Amino acid sequence: MSPFRTFFTEMIRHERKRVLAGLACAFVSAGGLGGGLLALAAPLRLLLDSNSSATLRSLLAEGAMGFTPPPWMVGWVPEETWAGVLTLFGVLLVVTVVGSASSYAHQALTTTACVRAISRIRGRVYGRLIRLELSDLQRLGAIESVSRITRDTTLLQRGFQVLVGKSVTQAARGFGAFAAALVLEWRLTLFAVVVAPPLAFVLRKVGKRVRRSSGRSLEAAQKLGRVATESLQGLRAIKVAQAEAWVGNRFEVENDDLRRHDRKVALVTALASPITETLAIFALLGICLLSVRQVLDGSLSLDRFLLVLAALGAAGGSFRPLAGLHAQVQAAKPPADRLSNLLALPVETGGAEELPRHGQSIEFSNITLTYPDRDVPALDGISLRIPFGQTVAIIGPNGCGKTTLVSLLPGLVRPDRGLVHIDGVDINTVQVASLRHQMAMVTQDAMMLRGTIAENVDFGCGASLDQINAAIQIAEADFVHSLPDGLDTMVSEGGTSLSGGQRQRLAIARAVLRHPAILILDEATSQIDSESEAEIGRTMQAFGKDRTVLVVAHRPATILAADEVVVMDQGRIIDQGTNTELQSRCSLYRALVGQSD
Repeated sequence: MSPFRTFFTEMIRHERKRVLAGLACAFVSAGGLGGGLLALAAPLRLLLDSNSSATLRSLLAEGAMGFTPPPWMVGWVPEETWAGVLTLFGVLLVVTVVGSASSYAHQALTTTACVRAISRIRGRVYGRLIRLELSDLQRLGAIESVSRITRDTTLLQRGFQVLVGKSVTQAARGFGAFAAALVLEWRLTLFAVVVAPPLAFVLRKVGKRVRRSSGRSLEAAQKLGRVATESLQGLRAIKVAQAEAWVGNRFEVENDDLRRHDRKVALVTALASPITETLAIFALLGICLLSVRQVLDGSLSLDRFLLVLAALGAAGGSFRPLAGLHAQVQAAKPPADRLSNLLALPVETGGAEELPRHGQSIEFSNITLTYPDRDVPALDGISLRIPFGQTVAIIGPNGCGKTTLVSLLPGLVRPDRGLVHIDGVDINTVQVASLRHQMAMVTQDAMMLRGTIAENVDFGCGASLDQINAAIQIAEADFVHSLPDGLDTMVSEGGTSLSGGQRQRLAIARAVLRHPAILILDEATSQIDSESEAEIGRTMQAFGKDRTVLVVAHRPATILAADEVVVMDQGRIIDQGTNTELQSRCSLYRALVGQSD
């Protein structure tokens, strides 16, 4: 089963009541159209044969509608002709209103069903994204991930709405009019069916081309979004470098590519309608030729011919948009494929064990890890034991594997070989939630979300204001209380309304709030001045008691405060010990500490 059909089946299963009610309304609307066309047969005969002595009631009884209504229905029509016509047109008016209301109800019910279904799919996609392995998410990319949540689900929703909304409306009304034509003159009506095979062939060919072009358009839109996002995020550097023209040219290249693919989709989609119209005209001309001959030899009355022609015209008018609608459904299949592929990606998995609160040691055993896009290992044969309660500083040149090493602990990356143990327990055997409940991690970027300062510190922890204030005090983030709205101050997107140092203080407060057994600080104070860093260091030193702290750092003050220092280079540990020991024997350590002074 194709991904689109799978998603559609799920939608029907969850929203079957609304969809079925919508379909019933569509058939009521179609029945109104077909019944209205048949009801016009008797008045039209009276109009074209004004000298006839027949009454509306007698014409109905004689089968002017193509069939003979039940006697009670005929008897309900007044004997007097004008009164009968008024009654009939009154009924037609009611049928029209009911048909229009049913058509609206159908659209409302099916649109609601589609919106609800896509909302569930969007939630599933986002839930899968945030639970993917970090490597898979990085490979997918943030911009493409957002495109799946927004653009792909929007296109899929459009396909659903076309399929159960407009397509059903048009098809039902078309079959209603076609049924009326069959009742009136089945021989002529069946001649119109000759266009069905070539029409089906055209729709199939057009649908394949639309699906292929739509997939390429999605890829082009993703590239354009990436270029636009990158340039807007780096606007400060672009302005200083006066690179506006250069990034503008990059944008235009991708914009032209998207325009070309979108144009191709539009042209292929537009091709379906004129081909359908041409086939319909050929069929109509054939019907007219046959009808004129039958009218001339008296085997077909003029009123019956005109009404059949009107019914087939109404059917054709309803069927004609189906070609374009079919193309829109085909355009929804590539995003369905992309969404299905994403939902098939494996989520983070762990074991079944519950990890008790850390209280013994952390041990890395012969760890080797190579990233998929690299030839050189990021970590190469790393072995390290850290006793509980120690503060360990990890230093080394850029790109030596420090961040990768500390990322192993919460399971953000997984080694190709080797094991990580906490208190003798292999972290692969414990529940992911249980593992991460032990930890807090502060990184250099100090991510902030749009919301209040209190929300950014709490970060889903559910802490009280007193607890948040206590964490802010430990993180030396007292600047919060001088802001106009204090903890209720809104943080802008990306935290740009705060300085880098302020963001890092709040990120430290966020970590403190969780009372972790293992605290990981990855360049957590890189954007804080030395004096403030010393103040934070003193409070964090007290907070770090009865906790294991891993610090990735460059500044001597942070390094000197550690119980032990681990020196890394090119993915290996080349030495470890106290400051005094390393000063005497490790030239790289002396160089790194000297550079940081």
